[in-house]
Amino acid sequence: MSDPEVVEEDELPVDEWPTQLGRTPIGPPIGVHFSEDANRALIAVAEPWGQRRRSAVVRVAIRRLLANQAGLQAIVEERARNRATQPPCPDLMNMHLDKATANQLTHLARQLETKRGELVRIALDRFLVELAQLRLAGTPFDIETAINRESYNGEENRERMIRRRRLREAKRRATETD
Repeated sequence: MSDPEVVEEDELPVDEWPTQLGRTPIGPPIGVHFSEDANRALIAVAEPWGQRRRSAVVRVAIRRLLANQAGLQAIVEERARNRATQPPCPDLMNMHLDKATANQLTHLARQLETKRGELVRIALDRFLVELAQLRLAGTPFDIETAINRESYNGEENRERMIRRRRLREAKRRATETD
């Protein structure tokens, strides 16, 4: 028999789900729907670090969007006009944002008269395009460091991640020379 005070996760709004995932301090999960293509691209980018790092990739994208809002109003308006032709967004991902970032994103959504989820989708789409352009141009973007910054905020964890990364790079170089 279940305790009457215990509420199942699927009975709560997504923002109120209890969680122990993610870095500390981090807020509750926020449900965001992505198109199948965007979700596959997100999985591909996060794959080297595991599925739990998808939130970190999205946070990197959101921080880049908040830092560079050039042309954002036009993108929001264009997407609103073309809403009927946009692919469906059936894939739900619970991502984690700290309160300050969530508040910035909510404020920006209100300012642009759109939804927070739409801004997250725009941020991810823009980030994936930028990442592809950088790769095609041969310009390195250190996505691993960006993801590690989002995932680990303690100096001890950061140092451990740096050591791991150096070992991986050394192994990669050793296999390239063989």
